[in-house]
Amino acid sequence: MSHEFVQKLAGAKVLIHPKVCDLKDLRDAFNNAGYGNIEIAEESDYQALCLAVKSYGNAQLKHLTGSRILVESLKRKTANGVECVLVKKGEDHNDYQQQFTAHLEEVDGKLHVKTSTSSVSEGELTEEFRKAKATAPLGNVRNAVASILERLDGIKVISSLYWIPDEQIASWENALGYLSSAHGATVDAVQAWTMKHDLSDPDTIDCVCDALKAFVEKEQQQLQKELAENDMEDQALARRRLRAADVRRKIAQYEKALDTSMQALHDAMIDVDSALSAASSIQDEQGALGAALEDALA
Repeated sequence: MSHEFVQKLAGAKVLIHPKVCDLKDLRDAFNNAGYGNIEIAEESDYQALCLAVKSYGNAQLKHLTGSRILVESLKRKTANGVECVLVKKGEDHNDYQQQFTAHLEEVDGKLHVKTSTSSVSEGELTEEFRKAKATAPLGNVRNAVASILERLDGIKVISSLYWIPDEQIASWENALGYLSSAHGATVDAVQAWTMKHDLSDPDTIDCVCDALKAFVEKEQQQLQKELAENDMEDQALARRRLRAADVRRKIAQYEKALDTSMQALHDAMIDVDSALSAASSIQDEQGALGAALEDALA
């Protein structure tokens, strides 16, 4: 790959590595950055209960060496709750001892943690549960930050590593400024740096191309599946047209950035065009049939 070709790949790598953060503060930061319509879901009640029990169990039993806390769901996790199990390591086998069980009950319109034994503080467990509900789940934070990068025409290269075009770096750094100010240093470990043009760049270009191909194939398959399985209303069909147009725009943008033809990706979208045309025809026929029935019944 020529040096001139490598120089054309101007952009930045972004590594998503979020930290624990208050959910409300993070949502405020997204809103202030102009991305308030990106949803950051809270922890589920069941998962928050598991986190509360594990945190409480670890705090109460931290003096025991060679042991660890295991939280397991009972028969019906949403109704019966979970059990806190102390695992003691042995030479031949581990010893499992149930410490207590916990489940959620609604009291005066609020969820409280109830336990199987009076020796366990339900108040402390309930407080841990509420802390877990108020904390942004790391996976949800990562997905939300990824949504920003995708709106900035970013492409996921591997795992939590994205690549964004040069013209979007300023927008990303502006958003990062808001996110980094969220309480709890939410994304102070989210890093962005401009790529260096060195001998490793050809591999990076290959990764970006492969990632773009995977993105287009996924979008193409998903669009075709949705168009084949669902009867599209006007708005739903319009949204899919916009998605298809966005995919084509992204292909063209990366063609320009990489200075290379991606005709195969354009060709892959032809089937989507056919599916959109077929869905439009069906919609028109249904509209005409409906109008004819109305006229007949008038």
